[in-house]
Amino acid sequence: MLLDAILHIPEANIRELFVMTLSDAVNANNLFCKYEVGYQKLSPLFGLHAYHPVVQPVENNVWGTKYGRGSFVKYFGKTRRGKVYGIRPFERDGAARRKTGDTVAAELAKDFAGILAGRGNGLLWAQTSEDLSSIPDRSVDAIVTDPPYCDNVMYAELADFFYVWLRLGLKNTYPWFEPEITPKAREIVQNKMQEKNEGFFFRGLTRVFRECHRVLRDEGLMAFTFHHKETWAWKSVLSSILDAGFHVVATYPVRSEKRGGFHADVGNIGYDIPFVCRKRPGDGQPVGWETLKDEVYFAAQESVERLKTSGRQLSDGDLFVIVMGRCLEIYSKHWPHVLKEGQSVDVDQAVDDLDDLVDSLIKSYELKLLPLTLDETTKLYLLYIAGQPTVSGDELRKRLVTGGGSLSDFTGRGYLVRKGRRFTVAAPGQRVEFIERQIERQADLPLIDVAHHLYATYQTGQPLQWRMMGRWSRDELVAVLEHLYRKTGDRAWRAVAELSRRALAPGQEAMM
Repeated sequence: MLLDAILHIPEANIRELFVMTLSDAVNANNLFCKYEVGYQKLSPLFGLHAYHPVVQPVENNVWGTKYGRGSFVKYFGKTRRGKVYGIRPFERDGAARRKTGDTVAAELAKDFAGILAGRGNGLLWAQTSEDLSSIPDRSVDAIVTDPPYCDNVMYAELADFFYVWLRLGLKNTYPWFEPEITPKAREIVQNKMQEKNEGFFFRGLTRVFRECHRVLRDEGLMAFTFHHKETWAWKSVLSSILDAGFHVVATYPVRSEKRGGFHADVGNIGYDIPFVCRKRPGDGQPVGWETLKDEVYFAAQESVERLKTSGRQLSDGDLFVIVMGRCLEIYSKHWPHVLKEGQSVDVDQAVDDLDDLVDSLIKSYELKLLPLTLDETTKLYLLYIAGQPTVSGDELRKRLVTGGGSLSDFTGRGYLVRKGRRFTVAAPGQRVEFIERQIERQADLPLIDVAHHLYATYQTGQPLQWRMMGRWSRDELVAVLEHLYRKTGDRAWRAVAELSRRALAPGQEAMM
């Protein structure tokens, strides 16, 4: 009914504004919305970057009442605020708003020649950036973009949710809205369901960066943002930058997720790394890999020190992407003349070595928060498993071997459950049976097993018993429980830590 009324609006500009508002409002008016009891309001579908079916969907008031969230009236208010900002934009100066005197708007030209002749200040194309042939060589001052994050977000598949509504209002005016769904063949992502692998992503991104290199002036800048928690993704992006003729001159961490957003949970990556690149004037100066690694180490150490003392909440994933960005910046300045025993160190080897360096640096800071007396099983669990719903088998195997453990030990004790190439991290309640068998055998439990048993007992509402603690002291147990809270954000860990602190004598073994 809303769409039908909108399509009868005679003025095209107003009609299209309302079509856009309607497609936005669909986000909060569908069967994937749920009711957030704690906040007493509806949760729109795309709070997560995914289609997430819910068991009990909530039906919204589509048009809107005085109160409530996600109605058409509220979404129109959002659209209107955006248009007002475009007409009278401002910058924040602390709590104050400082007007800029500009207008955020574009007068579209038909082609690049039209811009040069002053017949517009913008071009809008709906096509792949692998082909920028309409733009002359060395004619662009700056390129600012945000390439796909490999396999993190399936942009076109998610866009279909809005596109099908936009299409109904725009297909008779714009040829790009004639297809029933968005085009996906040339979308540069890794998507196994579309048979697009890492190589497809790398080749497509390289073609885009080469076109950027061609159209950019020699003194120009290319800036883009990126983050990912897997090393293969960093290899692809760095290889594309270098193969296209760029090098990284600076990186800057910028928070990308709202602190209250679904993607801001503990352990997730909340920071993007903007990369600033220039055309490489020639090959970098030759440097030994070990010498360069020392430079990278001290630069990364400085970054971690600064971030850790800044008061910002940073997950392991945040630290990884921030420090990895700094590492790749230094490596790219010397590529391809980074040498080890006379042989060139390629991107794959460099990223693998830098990954190990970054990991050891980050974990060294984490270890300072833990008792020196911890058993190795507990230490490795806290460093590499805690706070993650799933872990990569290949990545974890490498980490555990470096730390003196083995993947089979952790699967054998029920910490991990294989799921394809990844492992699901078992909840404490799933491990109770194994732990109680160990208690019956009077086995010496690693402290993480004690913590898991206490957590599982607390979740069932039963009184806690500390009889399985054996040689572990209250202080050691509380330190592990508090660390599990820091890694997971689960307040139950903090509650168990507080109960343990009150019930047990300080610094003594608990034989209860």
